[in-house]
Amino acid sequence: MEITSVKYDYIKTSETHVTSSLHFEARRNSTTTTTTTTTTMEMTTASASAADMDVMSTYTFGDKELHIRNDGVFIRSLKQPEKSILLSFLGWAKLITKLEEIDIEVRELNRKTRPVNYKLHLGNRVYLSVTGGFMCVDLRQYFVPYGLDDVPQNERPTKSGVALRISDWVQLLALVPVIELAHPTLFSYNFRDLGVLTCDCIDAHIG
Repeated sequence: MEITSVKYDYIKTSETHVTSSLHFEARRNSTTTTTTTTTTMEMTTASASAADMDVMSTYTFGDKELHIRNDGVFIRSLKQPEKSILLSFLGWAKLITKLEEIDIEVRELNRKTRPVNYKLHLGNRVYLSVTGGFMCVDLRQYFVPYGLDDVPQNERPTKSGVALRISDWVQLLALVPVIELAHPTLFSYNFRDLGVLTCDCIDAHIG
């Protein structure tokens, strides 16, 4: 099957939901067909209570929740809230600039066509890793054990982190431009200066 064209759209359909649509045309045996995949993601604005004054927006994708906070981007599991990670804004920006690179490794992980051992430092000893044998994108805090030299070779993973399943990862790709739309000022230096998500990452999941 040959993919002939791809278009990705997102639209805010209400105050609480964003609908994203992935349209693509495929040609098989000289016949062209058009398919649309539509996903609705919940988007809520945090209430201004004393407990969550630092939370500006909350997005739900799969069984994960992403909070835009004053101190960074916080991602956690809804089923196991203790599984979470906080990315600094610079860490989030670095993740955004590497989306396509990361997605290549995620696709290879799913295809199992070659060994995968990818690791990206996002700052503050937080790493993103994609590793063969583990069908997820892992975001995890590392530390250096007492008595060892403070060098990357001595860093060890902690239990603090969250694993994104491949389906979570695909939904996160779709969520990135939604966040940019909702927070153009807050993330202006992250997206416009450091790069934005292109359709290449999303297109690659078709087929």
